[in-house]
Amino acid sequence: MQQQMTNTMTTPQSPSVQELLPQQSSVLPDTINIFLTAACNFRCAHCYATFADIRGTAPRFMSQELVQQILTSISREPLPPGITTRKITFVGGEPTLCQNLVQFVAIAKDLGLDTAVITNGTRITPAYLDEFAGTLDWMGFSIDSFDEQTNRSIGRCSPTGVPLTTEDYFLRLGWVRERGIGLKLNTVINAFNWQEDMTPFLLKAHPDRWKVLQVTPIAGQNDQRIQEMQITPAQFQYFVDRHSMVGQHGINMVAEPVEVIRGSYAMISPDGRFFGNALGRHIYSAPINKVGLREAFSQVAFDDVKFHSRGGRYHRLPKLSNSPMH
Repeated sequence: MQQQMTNTMTTPQSPSVQELLPQQSSVLPDTINIFLTAACNFRCAHCYATFADIRGTAPRFMSQELVQQILTSISREPLPPGITTRKITFVGGEPTLCQNLVQFVAIAKDLGLDTAVITNGTRITPAYLDEFAGTLDWMGFSIDSFDEQTNRSIGRCSPTGVPLTTEDYFLRLGWVRERGIGLKLNTVINAFNWQEDMTPFLLKAHPDRWKVLQVTPIAGQNDQRIQEMQITPAQFQYFVDRHSMVGQHGINMVAEPVEVIRGSYAMISPDGRFFGNALGRHIYSAPINKVGLREAFSQVAFDDVKFHSRGGRYHRLPKLSNSPMH
């Protein structure tokens, strides 16, 4: 899969973008990330999904009609060997800013898909979670630090500089646990937080899954401050090693360095196109509703080996947890 295509012509020519991309997987993977919007109430400097390169043409929010079409097409796609359901993860931007998110999750569930939402947590309340009753399998929280100044440095705070506190996070994670929804945390390791010890929080929160991602430069998305955010592989590994003991407590930590992140996610942009980041920038397919799901997916790079190596396949339906938070 990783071998590059070679030019058989006698006269040397510059390779095309398609020739530079890894060979394509023939089957749509079992997890698809749908970016409903680039809109967000935070301004994280490392964000790779600002969609600044298509901001002039993409809608602020993916339309209800387009979401319905894409979810229906995905639900009809044959499944890879060994799995019984496909998972849809709704992301952004901040997906809870989308007023139809609850409806979209319900549609996906009705179509037989597993469902997940990744949020910064600011708009999560008990009443809001109750709207997902019976339809949401997983909720993931993007949490980069428990230090207020660190969060401000990263941009994980409101436009007025107000971040969520440790107590705020505990409340929200507890509300998710109480409703039997699977709990996942995402943490982007960068120059501001790579020396932080998050072990006490993790042992108390006890998420089902904790993704630790190395900050990743994506041209056209996070150029403005990415240089000051980057860390070395050794610094990333230091953070991973420091927290490795959480696995002994039943917390599934998944570490994703830059080389694993690039090309291992199947992603759909707010304007309804597959896109990939294997070359360090977004490369977009033709619109899914114009050329069809399979043709659009074939136009971007996806590395199935990387997807599996980072534990991308997980469909264990969560059970009500007796988390230490309770």
